[in-house]
Amino acid sequence: MALGLTMQLPEDDKHTYTRGYLEAMLAVLMADVRRRIFLGHITTGAGNDIERATDIARTWFANGA
Repeated sequence: MALGLTMQLPEDDKHTYTRGYLEAMLAVLMADVRRRIFLGHITTGAGNDIERATDIARTWFANGA
């Protein structure tokens, strides 16, 4: 059973994103991390969310946010 699992479809064909889209993605990923930390259920899923959020932020700012 996967309660609280958030999955997002890959968008391999998309190369440009709006600022709003990137902010929303970061908000979703970090909200899930905060919830897991608050509840005391640190899992590999939270680690992956942090990794994905970091990759999004790094790419975003490296390309001139």
